[in-house]
Order: sequence, then structure tokens, then C-alpha cells
Amino acid sequence: MSFSPCEAAYITGGFTIVGALVGSFIGYRTALNIYILSEFNKAVAQFRASFYPEILFLKERIGSPETPSTDQSIQKFMQVCYVNRHAKAFLLFSAGLSKSKANNAEKDWKKYQKNIKKFTSCPMKQEEIDEVFVLLERFLDKHASLP
Repeated sequence: MSFSPCEAAYITGGFTIVGALVGSFIGYRTALNIYILSEFNKAVAQFRASFYPEILFLKERIGSPETPSTDQSIQKFMQVCYVNRHAKAFLLFSAGLSKSKANNAEKDWKKYQKNIKKFTSCPMKQEEIDEVFVLLERFLDKHASLP
């Protein structure tokens, strides 16, 4: 079967157009996935960063003879941070999760809320503070780790 130069040009042009369309679709999907991943990474970073002031505060204050803190000052600090920063950060973070991941994160968040409220309403012992750290680290590792 032989093709005339005109037919060969049409066939070549057709493949070129189809290749360009397929390539542009693949490029678009790739760019979209990269954008979504970068936005998720930003949300994860912001979510994790919202907990750093409390972690640093507790590490500095708890058990340090130079900067003694009363249970009340620690409780007040954690309560304010929880209400103002942690809850807001979780709402912003969970908005970007898929439905199943958001449901799992919500369950773990409720556990964290229950425990943090318990610690902000009674005198805190070092073991309880360590438990808060463990809960926080587990939550962040499970739900807010970078892919």
C-alpha cells in the first residue's frame, strides 16, 4: 500500500495533532497534581508549625529550675493556644484532606481534644505532659506527615 505525499502529510499531521493533545492533557494533569501536592505540603507545614510554640514553651518551662511555672500558668497558656491556634490550624488543615482521611483525622483530633482539655483543667504532672507530647507526635505523624 503506498501513500501519496499528500496523504502521508495528512497522516503525519493527524498524529502530530493527536500527540500534542495527549501530551498537553498529560502535562496539565501532572501540573495539577504537583500544585495539589505543593498546597498540601504547605498546609502540613503550617499545621505542624502551629504546635511549635507550645512544644517549645513546655520544654523550656517544665522541670526547669531557672524558669519555674505554676500549673495555672501552663494550663492557661495551653488553653489559649488550643482555642486560638490548634483548633484553627486543624480546620484549615482538614479542609484539604480527602473525605476518608478527614474522617480518620477527625476521630484522632477528638481524642487529642479530650486529652488536652483534661490537661488544661487539672494540675499537670510530668507524665501527663509527656503523654500530651506522645499524643501530639502520633497525631502529627499519622495525619500531617509530608508524602
